[in-house]
Amino acid sequence: MMMQQTKVGLNVAAVAAAAGLLVGSMNMSSAFAGQAGRQADPEAQAEGKKLGVGDKAPKLDVEHWIKGDKVSEFKSDNVYVVEFWATWCPPCRTSMPHLSELQEKYEDKNVRIIGISDEPYDKVKDFLTSEDWPEKTQYTLATDPDRSVFNDYMRAAGQNGIPTAFIVGKDNKVQWIGHPMNMDEPLAKVVDGTWDPMEYQRQFERQRQAAQARQEVFQDLQSGNEKAAMEKLDRLIDEGNTDLRFLKFQLLISQMNKSEEAWQTARIHLEESWDDASALNEIAWFVATNPQVKERNLRLARMAALRASELTNYEDANILDTLARVHHENGEHDKAVRIQRMAVEHAEGEQAREQFRMWLDRYMEAADDNQEDGN
Repeated sequence: MMMQQTKVGLNVAAVAAAAGLLVGSMNMSSAFAGQAGRQADPEAQAEGKKLGVGDKAPKLDVEHWIKGDKVSEFKSDNVYVVEFWATWCPPCRTSMPHLSELQEKYEDKNVRIIGISDEPYDKVKDFLTSEDWPEKTQYTLATDPDRSVFNDYMRAAGQNGIPTAFIVGKDNKVQWIGHPMNMDEPLAKVVDGTWDPMEYQRQFERQRQAAQARQEVFQDLQSGNEKAAMEKLDRLIDEGNTDLRFLKFQLLISQMNKSEEAWQTARIHLEESWDDASALNEIAWFVATNPQVKERNLRLARMAALRASELTNYEDANILDTLARVHHENGEHDKAVRIQRMAVEHAEGEQAREQFRMWLDRYMEAADDNQEDGN
């Protein structure tokens, strides 16, 4: 099966992953959504030292500097991006060319981008010298297998998902924490001196509080108290955490058997996410493939996947793969073949390309069978 097609059901662990509470449960589709695992983990912060916006950035005690010069200290009047990634992480790989573009853009403005893995040296070195990754990674890269830097940054900041980037300002203090694909605006403002870290700190604190509430939702689900979990979800959604509406839909459709309310929730989520390609892709994939969705609304899934494809100019391999799957499930096998060929063309890395090809073969076989049947 394709990398993104590893989700086979919605149990408590899957619900927790959807809420951003667990690490390592991302499939390719949800991972490229860029939101899975993005929330702060209050338990991680409680166990040791904390790191937040406005705090002095810890020194980079990195074990292996693989590409670029070692950063022994943060220099005043320089801006640094400290980003955590891994070779196995699809959204990390997707972010790499963009990080290279940002490094080139700010090269003459004393900006240094540093990507840090925690994998063995040989694994990271082999990855960075394979295929076209040397050209795609034009910034400093390192790995720290003892995870000391991970603990100083990720764990201290309560972050439990990668990729995650920390912008360190000219005063050597943390200015911003988030997904590297979302940091263009804050990085530009940090560089030109117009960034307001205090306002962002307030936003970050609200996110932390929402993450704690998500943890409570997970605990209710784990104990079987679905009513309490739903009440907390509704409160969080009313407070502005509209991304959790998708989790509400998942619970209603797969665990609570409330089909009518579930699809109403899905339609609202579709409207709210109309300009968010990743969220739309997540909706479409879940509706089209999850075995616990007994009555599939493929029309809704197709609307979501088509819109996501339009937003990404039909160039995102994982979104194209989702659209092909929706067409296939809807019996539109020729369309599935055409779109899946595009997914193969735009795939990042040979492993993903091979997986996409495997499903292209299945769609082609289904199309041939359809023609033989005279349909």
